Amino acid sequence: MKLLPVFLKNNISNEFYITNFDCKKIIPQQLVCRDARALEINSCTICINDLPFRFVKDNRSSFSTFHLDRFQSNFVFKSLEALSHVKFKLRIHCQKEDEERFKDMMFHLHFTLEKDGLTKAFMDQRFNNSFGQKNT
Repeated sequence: MKLLPVFLKNNISNEFYITNFDCKKIIPQQLVCRDARALEINSCTICINDLPFRFVKDNRSSFSTFHLDRFQSNFVFKSLEALSHVKFKLRIHCQKEDEERFKDMMFHLHFTLEKDGLTKAFMDQRFNNSFGQKNT
């Protein structure tokens, strides 16, 4: 089930309750920033309940879209309990002197909630499709 995106700023935590009883997994999809300064950013990390997910820039898009780092294919979901308290935190990978320039940039994290029976094969297919790869 797709949800509305979560809006994030660098080094600021946002906390939510997930109240859907049927869905047991949160799956980050993509991170989007429509600020021109985002062109200078190559990667960032989002922590979901302190579990880090590394996002890298997709150079094919006209605005800055970041996708999960393909080396994290085994870590693309986070298990949830019903009425889960979920904390999101964004950390932009940049030089210390650039943090001030990027502090007011707004990012949109798109994610889905899935039922517990999601298989690894289905996750691999979804992950590969997000990078435009064909399944064999």
